[in-house]
Amino acid sequence: RSEHSSAALALSRASAPGGSTVEAAFVLTPDRDWHAYWMNSGDSGAAPILRWTLPPGASTGTTRWPFPKRLVTGPLTNFGWEGEAVLLTDVTLPPDAKGPLKFGLDAEWLVCQEECVPASASLSASVMAGPEAVEPSWAALAARALPRLPSPGTAWNPVVTAGKRSLTLALTPPAGRAAPAAAEFFPEEGGVFVAAARPSRASAEGRLELDLPLAEEAAAAPAR
Repeated sequence: RSEHSSAALALSRASAPGGSTVEAAFVLTPDRDWHAYWMNSGDSGAAPILRWTLPPGASTGTTRWPFPKRLVTGPLTNFGWEGEAVLLTDVTLPPDAKGPLKFGLDAEWLVCQEECVPASASLSASVMAGPEAVEPSWAALAARALPRLPSPGTAWNPVVTAGKRSLTLALTPPAGRAAPAAAEFFPEEGGVFVAAARPSRASAEGRLELDLPLAEEAAAAPAR
């Protein structure tokens, strides 16, 4: 445990055959009334840094981050979490895996209230090479974590229209589904869009539209 937050490393499998994939979860929990930051922290703050130490032949995939909320402090708008956040990373075991395999994770993060405190932890967890067996505690963790992961938005037929110093994102609900009352946009990269929230609006055609002003430091709209 660090000051004003705690962290843990959990694995989805107690044992798994060589060449298979195990989910690893970095579980970060700020204390009550404190918060940590998303991959794009917004106007201030800093994203968690994860450094893996794996057995020879093992490899990691892309880390999946839970979607954040807007955290407004005075003139600053940040993106982050209050309460538990679970970052999931797939780890592929070496094909010739034998015996216990130890995963190490050195993590650094920032937790803030009115002041910010840097925190860090060196965590480890092990999986046995062998027939697949689920880690008993994983189901409860996954039930909390998976609903908070973003899902592909292609079913909403996103369309982007470029203005001089802004983009407009239009979303069309899938057939048979009504548009939500509101929507928010969280850019993965900092320094591209203004972090402060802009209200979404419903169009006459039933779409939901969001205006996305470019940040002052952005030279131009992103290519993607």
